[in-house]
Amino acid sequence: MKSTMIYKYKIVHITSAHSRHDQRIFLKECVSLVKYGYQIAQIVIDGKKDEIKDQ
Repeated sequence: MKSTMIYKYKIVHITSAHSRHDQRIFLKECVSLVKYGYQIAQIVIDGKKDEIKDQ
């Protein structure tokens, strides 16, 4: 069973210059913000299919 979290803040990170697996963006920024209670969506303009990744 998944726990339901209530997020106070939601952030969308949009990039056209970095890959979706860029460690600086995904791990250092997005994952760190999730640990502090933010809900993050990362939008990457790379022409690939959608991907949902829970950390």
